[in-house]
Amino acid sequence: MVYYCVECNQLICKHCNLTAHKNHASKHASEVASKLRNKLKRKSEHGEHKNYLVWLAERREMFNNEIEKNRKCEKRTVKKVTEMADQVIAIVEEIKNILLKRTRDITKKQIQPLKQKMEVFEKYILSFAELLLHSRNLYEKADDIEIVNTCDLLTRSLESLKHQKDDAQFKLSHIYEYPVFKPGKATADQLLPFFGDVHVGDGLDDETNLTIYDFYTEKSTTILSMIPLEDERLWVIDGEGDMKLYDSSGRVHKQVSVGIQADDIISTEQHIIISGNASKMVKVFDRDIKEVASINTELCCRGVAIDQNDDSIYVCLTEKNAFFDHDSTHSNKIVRIMPTGARYEIPDIQIYAGNPTVEYPARVVIKNDGLVAVSDWKRNCLTILNKVGYVEKQYFFAGIDNKKDKICPRGICTDQNGSLYLADYMNSRILKIRDNDSELHEVLTTNDGIYKPWSIAISRDGLLWIGSKDGKISVHYFKQPDHAFYE
Repeated sequence: MVYYCVECNQLICKHCNLTAHKNHASKHASEVASKLRNKLKRKSEHGEHKNYLVWLAERREMFNNEIEKNRKCEKRTVKKVTEMADQVIAIVEEIKNILLKRTRDITKKQIQPLKQKMEVFEKYILSFAELLLHSRNLYEKADDIEIVNTCDLLTRSLESLKHQKDDAQFKLSHIYEYPVFKPGKATADQLLPFFGDVHVGDGLDDETNLTIYDFYTEKSTTILSMIPLEDERLWVIDGEGDMKLYDSSGRVHKQVSVGIQADDIISTEQHIIISGNASKMVKVFDRDIKEVASINTELCCRGVAIDQNDDSIYVCLTEKNAFFDHDSTHSNKIVRIMPTGARYEIPDIQIYAGNPTVEYPARVVIKNDGLVAVSDWKRNCLTILNKVGYVEKQYFFAGIDNKKDKICPRGICTDQNGSLYLADYMNSRILKIRDNDSELHEVLTTNDGIYKPWSIAISRDGLLWIGSKDGKISVHYFKQPDHAFYE
């Protein structure tokens, strides 16, 4: 008989159970094995584990597809380089023909006057040779009387031909103007910019906005908030306040009960921070989703953000957990909680252009420069505050030229460059604002498949994640620099 010592957590024999472990609680090994067998059965048949295994297989296939894409792009690039080389060869042939024609034209221009002079020489040669021949025949064959009558005349004619010539006709220029090829001097590096270059790129031709993938979450409820992970999975807070880890196909890998009505979620290098809305609490977890701290608040906790410069946490506090229950008597606010525990309220009563600074702050992010961006769901406004609570800018409208619509802000996020991205719920579009810009610009619209966006996030690799009212999550990639996303 084999026993299991509960206190020592090990198997023991019957003798040890009666001696060394006699004061310890123990069970029959078969009883413990039966419970563990059932535990293993539940674990092995649990849907989350199957989902994880399928996801791993899909990820492997994605990497294989990426290898194939690289090979495909390699072939396409080799083809384009070869085509460019053929074009260059054709251009070189054209240049050769141009230079050969230029050589022939220069030669023709230089030879023409020389030929004309040669014709003059021909005339002189024929005339002088004819006189010389006549003189020779005369002195060889003529009689004395004919010699006496013609000798002086022939002599004068010979001398005359020698001296009546134009000296310029017989002068040869020594300028030496001949066609000469002067080869250019260029290295491959110097010619490369004209030829083209091969570099690492996205491999896309015409597409500027690609929806990498989209999926619906388990219950198709509102995606309140989300944080993408580096492996392209993401933690999602849904409309029921549940926290689930999804893969890119919509499968759940993990579901965690955080003990509060979760509303917003953010992450740092070490921690995940969740606001509790009506639970009136902010909880801090490590990356393994183990709770390490909690902060109680006097009001409902909506949006939450962290200032990476000093690790302070900003929390949107509202008297009601739903913005449509808000009225003008409520005192909603944004509270900054320092690592020491000290709290500094960003006031909601300060007047700016006849309006309170914030009326129903539901989402908040901190920009690189320390400015606080607030998505105000009651005023339908994007408000930029400084750290002491004064308004720097306010945005109520967005659109092109005179076609501007009043915004209906929901989720908000910021990228590494300090640009802000806003989910415009009623207008089904994503808006962007750059530093020091006076207008919101449309990045994605219904033409890109956007419908009732509620939450938004940007992963470290630049992918834009959008969660909608109906539980759909889409992931977008933009080709630089042909899209407003990069402006």
